[in-house]
Formats: sequence, structure tokens, C-alpha cells
Amino acid sequence: MFYQHIGLRLSVAFATVALVTGAANAVPALIAGVDFANAQNAFDITPDDLNVGDGITVSAWTFTNGGGISNDGNAQTGRASAPVGKFNGEDNATQPSVGAAAPVNNVHSFSITIPNGVFINLDDVSFDYSQATTVGNTRWIAFKTSLDATLIFSEVGPLRPTLDSEFISLTGAQYKNLTNQVVAFQWYAGGPGTGDIDIDSIVIRGSAVVVPEPATATLAIIGMAGLLARRRRMA
Repeated sequence: MFYQHIGLRLSVAFATVALVTGAANAVPALIAGVDFANAQNAFDITPDDLNVGDGITVSAWTFTNGGGISNDGNAQTGRASAPVGKFNGEDNATQPSVGAAAPVNNVHSFSITIPNGVFINLDDVSFDYSQATTVGNTRWIAFKTSLDATLIFSEVGPLRPTLDSEFISLTGAQYKNLTNQVVAFQWYAGGPGTGDIDIDSIVIRGSAVVVPEPATATLAIIGMAGLLARRRRMA
């Protein structure tokens, strides 16, 4: 499956431990994803929990004002990663720009729930996409999270069967040290004709942060104080 492939490829990329203020260490990991296939490689839109031991849960898709995902047979032709999904885009909608307010129609979203006591740094989001057509339209796809006030991605897709791969690095402070909250990942689509967009290989990655117990933190502070005192005496 796609996740097994990308998991091996990311093992080196996640070798460096990410730190956040007040945290002892972080464990980089895949969090959630959608590869539009089940274990039998049949079409399945269910978002997958890619790290069941981290305490974070993953919701089903929600669709607002015309959104939806379908299994279009034409989308599967000539694609090694098939099956892929197709977002129901907004008919004849103008492409929004990065930094603009998100559209209100044809919203496709799923979320993760981070429980109290579990801390996470969201690192990046990746996905593959194309226009759901083989003719020269300008159908677009846009993206943001619920932590963003405006769109952070908006592009016109290539024509079928080509898929572009997008990697969105989440570097802002709003993505760091998250706990006890729900974070939604929101896609929008539109353009001439139906405005539909093919979508595949969605992956959410992040660092699950382990916060030290109070006693451990206290011992660390005492140890640092002792080391400083020893250096002063030696000086």
C-alpha cells in the first residue's frame, strides 16, 4: 500500500528529533492519511489513523455545500496509484489566491482530535492531484487547515493522467505544541465545467511531543543548578 512505501521513504527524514519549549523530546510520525483504497485495494474514502498508539483519533470526511468524493472510472486509467478519488468541485468557480478567504462551497474536510495530555507539532501535509479531465480547462484545488485564517495553497492541476505531488510545510507557531483540540484539514475545488479535481495519497505528518512529568522536570532543574554551582567553584 501507499503508506508502507511512504513510511519507509520518510524514516530518514524523521530521524532528527524535534523539540518544543517545555518538552523533553518528540517522536516524529505519520498521523493520518487517505489513499482511497482498503486492504483489498478496493475504492475506499475512509481517512486512516496511521499511528493508533499516539492517542490521536481521525474523523470521517465531512462535505459542505456540494462537496463529495466519488469513484470515477476515468480517474483510474493510466495511473499506477489507482484507485484515486475525485473531489466534487464548484462549477465555473474562479480560482482563489493564497491568502484569500476560503470558499464556502464544495468543502471537503476531515479532522484529527488531539486529547488532553497529548501534545503534537504538525509538520506537513502532502497529496497528489490533477484536473478531472483530459482537455485544457483550468480547474483548481485549494487547501487550508482550521488553524489558518486564509488559504495556504491554491493551484491549477495538470490534466489526466498526470498527477502533481504537493508538499506543504507547516512551520507557523499555530501548528506547534497542540493539545486538547480538533484540527480540520480542508480542501476546495472548482473551475470551468464541473470543477472536479482528482485527489490521492493524502498524508498528515507531525511530531508527537512527550512532556516530562513534573518530578522529572524538577530533577533536571536541580541537576542544572548543581552543575552551574560546581563551575562557579572551579572558577
